[in-house]
Amino acid sequence: MVSEEYQKAVIIAQSKLAAAGVEKELDSGTQNGEVQEKYSWSVNVQAINLDVMGLDEADVIPYQVTVTVEWQAGENNRQLELTTIKLSQE
Repeated sequence: MVSEEYQKAVIIAQSKLAAAGVEKELDSGTQNGEVQEKYSWSVNVQAINLDVMGLDEADVIPYQVTVTVEWQAGENNRQLELTTIKLSQE
């Protein structure tokens, strides 16, 4: 049962990562929601400051996109987190 729930959480997280920057333009902030009244998800998008990294500004802006999926498995709270970097044109 836990492995099934984990697989569903992975699918939800991957779907939210894939949608970031496609359904709407990337912008710093957080979105939340629920799937199947069991899984809660949040997508956190943060622009990465290239100056802090000692890099010159480019024609693209990198964003760190983190998706967190949480669910209840019996008496235990479960959580899965996936993070990636996505690029957006200025």
